[in-house]
Amino acid sequence: MRFAITEAYVRFALAVWGIFPLAILAARVTGQLRFPPSILAWSSARDSSFEIYVLDMTTNILRNVSRNPHRDFEPVWSPDGLLVWESFRPNANDVYLTAEIYLWDSRTGEVTNVTDHPEMDHSPVWSPDGRLTWTSRRDGNQEIYALDMVSGELANLTQHPADDYGPACSPDGQLAWVSERDGNPEIYVLDLESGEPLNVSNHPADDFAPTWSTDGLLAWVSTRDGNNEIYVLVSGELLNVSQSPSVDFDPTWSMDGRLAWTAGTQDLGEIYVWDSASGEVVNLINHPMEDSFPAWSPDGRLAWTSNRSGNHEIYVFDPASGEVKNISNHPAREYQPAWFPIIP
Repeated sequence: MRFAITEAYVRFALAVWGIFPLAILAARVTGQLRFPPSILAWSSARDSSFEIYVLDMTTNILRNVSRNPHRDFEPVWSPDGLLVWESFRPNANDVYLTAEIYLWDSRTGEVTNVTDHPEMDHSPVWSPDGRLTWTSRRDGNQEIYALDMVSGELANLTQHPADDYGPACSPDGQLAWVSERDGNPEIYVLDLESGEPLNVSNHPADDFAPTWSTDGLLAWVSTRDGNNEIYVLVSGELLNVSQSPSVDFDPTWSMDGRLAWTAGTQDLGEIYVWDSASGEVVNLINHPMEDSFPAWSPDGRLAWTSNRSGNHEIYVFDPASGEVKNISNHPAREYQPAWFPIIP
């Protein structure tokens, strides 16, 4: 599968930035280059409105891929290098601005509206088999939809009169989401064998923001202890891994089983990490200014948003060297980093 990773990256590089040095490409094909592609996307206000930018950290070439005067947020990569995001731009079907899901094809550079509906479409994620999944109001309430990118078939996965939103896909294809069908936000999982939705949080408090690890652990945010805490479901047992009086949110897994989140507020937050192997929790960034929106690279680096320079910038921490680097380096606001994936 190493060649599959290389092939996707080579297509990406050729389509977007032209021909890379043959030595680097050859090294990727033969597996002699240690690290995976260093491609990072984020939302930036440097062109007066929020746009989606993509940076190749190998060449330091930055490109605006959304290219429109309206707001673009929440970039998410597919397993094979397609990039989607939420965009608030007018189209022929909209009587007022609502969010649509737009897609940038890294092979062709083409940008398309993949939802194209007058109701709100938001919170895109990708399934392991390449289906695009998101939340839509097109049936009068929030439901989870999945689009087969090959056949074009669109399916409503939740089909319930209560609101369902915030999808997350596991490596083996399980869908988790937030449902209010019990009168409060609960975490539901669609059982692969029976096709039945299962309430896995099952508590009168609020449970939301589910996220899966590569080995199938499910984490989410819960208020069951009186404030936002990060919980992980391990072999049927629910563990509070944050155990903090502060507000904890934005959980996200690394490929090697570390869980990062923001503790505090978006005005004054820290990035904490729980190691699923050791159970240890550490303040990874430990800086007096705001740190939020953590995102792991395939090789274990962490990107996030920080205002330590006086405005919100994208920073990257390399745990191997301990280096912290401002990679956006612009006076505008920069948010929501997302790394180019490794294909498992």
